[in-house]
Amino acid sequence: MKPDDSIDVPRRTQAQRSHFTTGRLLDSAVHCLIERGYAGLTTTLVAEKTGVSRGALLHHFPSRAALVDATIRHVFARLTAEFQLRFESLEPGVDRAHAGLDLLWSAYACDENLAALDLYVAARTDPELVASIQPAAVQHRANVFRLARLYFPDLATDPRFDLGLETLGNTLMGLAVQRALRVNDSPLQDSVIDFLHTLYDELFPTSDTEPPRHP
Repeated sequence: MKPDDSIDVPRRTQAQRSHFTTGRLLDSAVHCLIERGYAGLTTTLVAEKTGVSRGALLHHFPSRAALVDATIRHVFARLTAEFQLRFESLEPGVDRAHAGLDLLWSAYACDENLAALDLYVAARTDPELVASIQPAAVQHRANVFRLARLYFPDLATDPRFDLGLETLGNTLMGLAVQRALRVNDSPLQDSVIDFLHTLYDELFPTSDTEPPRHP
C-alpha cells in the first residue's frame, strides 16, 4: 500500500467520547461498590480508578447522588442484559423454566447484585438515597416481570404467576444475603435451589421447552 493510500480512521464525536467516559466512570463506580460498599463509593475514588480528574467526573455526574443513581441503573442494565443473552442462548429443547431459575440465581448471587443490595441496606436510614435508587429499583422489577411474561407466555396466564415470581425473587435475594454473610454453606444453598426446582414441578407439572420467537 502506498503511503498516500492509508485509511483514514474516523475520529469519535464529542458525544461518543462523552458516552465512552461515562461508561468507564460507571464501571469504576460498580467496582468501588463491590470492593468498599456504599460508604467507600466516593467521587474522588471513582475518578482515580477511571484515570480522570474529579472535575471531569463532576462534569458527567454533578453530585454523589447523581453518580449513585446512574450506577444502580448501570448495574441493573448489565444484569438484565446478561440474563437475556444467556437465556436466549439456551440450546433448543432445554427446559427453559428450570434453566431460567438457575440463571436467575446466578444473577442474584453475583457481585454486582450484592453491590446493589449494599445500597438497599444503606438506604434504610438515608432518605436521600431512597429517593435516588427507588425509581431504578421499581423499573428493574418491572423489567423482570416483563421478561418473565415474554419468555413464559403460557405460565403467565396462571393467576399465581406474579405472586410466584415475587416469592421467587424474594427467596433468591434472601439466599444471596446469606451467601454474602457466609451464613449458608454451598451444599445448603444448593439444596434450597433444588427445592425451588421441585416446587416448580409441583405447581406447574408441564411447561414449554421451545424458546419464544421474537418478531
